[in-house]
Amino acid sequence: MSKTVEQLTETTTAEGVDLLHLIDVSASQDLKMKKANFHNSKPYASMYMSANGTSTTVAAGSTYYNITTGGVTILLGQSNKFTYANGKMTYTGDEDIVVAIDLTLSATVSTTSSKAFFVIYINGVRYVRIESGVFITTGSSNLSNVAANGFATLSKDDYVEVFLINSTGAHNILVGQLSCTIKQV
Repeated sequence: MSKTVEQLTETTTAEGVDLLHLIDVSASQDLKMKKANFHNSKPYASMYMSANGTSTTVAAGSTYYNITTGGVTILLGQSNKFTYANGKMTYTGDEDIVVAIDLTLSATVSTTSSKAFFVIYINGVRYVRIESGVFITTGSSNLSNVAANGFATLSKDDYVEVFLINSTGAHNILVGQLSCTIKQV
């Protein structure tokens, strides 16, 4: 049995309750909940390392290596519509999405005169639109605030990884800090 607004107003004002105000407050709360749920339903994921002491083994120059090579552990931060295993963030949503991928890290290369690159791989293939390279000639071999970011389209079961290369030879790279985030745009 539904009542019109006029009937509700007559009933509620006679009983001393302002039902229209309650409806207005309820609708406002409902809208806030919908906004919060919409925001939370967007796909996102992050993985990170903090104070890592294990180097990524670079057995040969000019070869890309997964950053987890040599026993490096990357931890899952937060995720929604992604799964995580062994340094891979896999998208599990049903619809194709455009995402922003942001990679930030600090590292130490085991020798000077090195050329180190940090690259995003998608489905095991180098994604050339998101990479950053540093050439170290002499002096410090510490790299801080290396960043790479860009956009990509992901489909169900696509996965994202971080790879690196020391193109000047078999010189290990110690990534001490890493943050890699994926967010739908």
